[in-house]
Amino acid sequence: MLRLRRLHGLPFASALVFTLLAGPVLADEKKAEKKEEKGDTADKKDDGKKGDAKDDDDDDDKPKKKKKAAAAEEPAKPELPPNDPTEDPSKTYYFLGARYQYAILPKYLLSLFVAGGPTTVGVWQTGIEGGMRKEGFETRFALTYADVSTSEPFGFKGKNEDPNAWELVKSDLKMINAVVDFMWSTPFSKYVSFEYGMTVGLSVVMGDLARVQAKSKDGRPGETDPKNLEPCSGPQAGSYYCDNSNTHYPGDPANPNETKNWYKESSWFNGGSKPNLYARFGPALGFRFKPVKQFVGRVDLGYDLFMGFFFGVAANYGF
Repeated sequence: MLRLRRLHGLPFASALVFTLLAGPVLADEKKAEKKEEKGDTADKKDDGKKGDAKDDDDDDDKPKKKKKAAAAEEPAKPELPPNDPTEDPSKTYYFLGARYQYAILPKYLLSLFVAGGPTTVGVWQTGIEGGMRKEGFETRFALTYADVSTSEPFGFKGKNEDPNAWELVKSDLKMINAVVDFMWSTPFSKYVSFEYGMTVGLSVVMGDLARVQAKSKDGRPGETDPKNLEPCSGPQAGSYYCDNSNTHYPGDPANPNETKNWYKESSWFNGGSKPNLYARFGPALGFRFKPVKQFVGRVDLGYDLFMGFFFGVAANYGF
């Protein structure tokens, strides 16, 4: 009977031994399974984060894609012909060319300050100019040469001086002018614009201003007609006109009509009355013509406070 019990107890002991030996192994397997589960969970989380990041990138790209799509949907602006004169308001255009102007100093303006003088003083000037233009506003710079000479002598005296103060004056003056124009414009079309603005400048005066004391051709005192005058050959004692009030007499008394022999007026810098500098300032108007991109023509009008009314023309190359 005891033997049978031992046989019956053998399977139980074997099972117990197997459990004791297999327990650690099974525990290690469970730990490994848990680690694998954790790894799978972490991988899923990482995949989720990557997916979220990708979604964010897609969200950031959406406005850009929309802009690109909108730009693609906008109709392309037609290209202008290469010679089209249309000007883009956002761009600056440059011009270089030449100008000619003629100024007229009316007699009534001279009469405000002096007696006598020429009927009308006409002054022409010509030179180079350059400008820059943007949004319909143009700044122009010009360097010009002007001739202020007179072909014939003219009678001249101060407005309030006595009749015996007449002199004959001959101008051989020239001027170099630096001028700046500030011009706005209103377009009638892409070819024609109306301009309005102002002109300012400064001139350097050169040349001679010859003068000589004058007397009446008839010899009568109180002469009022500046056209009825002739030069004095020199001071004469007791003379109504040719007195010793100044030294404005010809260097060669034998040739009093030779203007090159007359007294030469000194400049301001040397104590005389001949100006060294001359100003320019006044309103300006004009019409601007641009038939093609590369060419601009102008007709200018205006009033210079120191020179009188002026008109002119100009031609520029645009680039």
